[in-house]
This record gives sequence, C-alpha cells and structure tokens, in this order.
Amino acid sequence: MGKTKPTQIQKLITPVSMSQADISGDGFNDIIICFDYGNTMHDFNPDGGHIVWLENPGKNISTVPWKQHYVGRSAAMHRLKIGYFTQTKRLEIIGLPIVNGPFDVPVPVLLFRQP
Repeated sequence: MGKTKPTQIQKLITPVSMSQADISGDGFNDIIICFDYGNTMHDFNPDGGHIVWLENPGKNISTVPWKQHYVGRSAAMHRLKIGYFTQTKRLEIIGLPIVNGPFDVPVPVLLFRQP
C-alpha cells in the first residue's frame, strides 16, 4: 500500500477541538473547528477562542482551498458539539470554553445555528 500525501486545508493558530457535519448541505462533511486558544487554561488568549467552519470543496478536495466561514468566539473555547438541540431543521453548534476568568466564574455555553 502506497503512502498517502496529506492535503493542507487551512492554517490555524493552536486549534483545539473539531467536529464534522454537512453545514453547506452539499452532501460532503465540512469541518467545524475552534482555535487560537492560548498557551494554557491559566494563560488563555482573551481575544481568541474563534470558531469557524471549513467548507469541503467536494471532489476537488486536493485542488481547491477549503473556504473558511466565521461562526463566533468566546475566550478559552475548548469543546464543540454539532447537532439538533433546539429544533430539527438546521444544524446547531454548541461551544464550551474551559474557563471564563477566575476559576469560580461560570463559563458561557454558546449555541450557534446553521446559516
């Protein structure tokens, strides 16, 4: 069996969590990813925690770049889950930061709906 050549689909700073789902509705799974976390949970980037989805170009996967779509952000974004949480027509993304400042402060649980 031959070696598989990797295909670079994006360059992101400190990606943390990712999931997959067909956000675009074209039958190909897209990638949902959070990035720009920071160094540690004690030294997270207060301006980071970005969530994007990368649109799968389908059969042109090795020749066409994956288009990046911005979803939102919250500092220290660390976990993502994709599904139908509040309705059954459009996919939703739940994002969970690991911290939100001092350790006795609750973290926001964020819900984003498919455009």
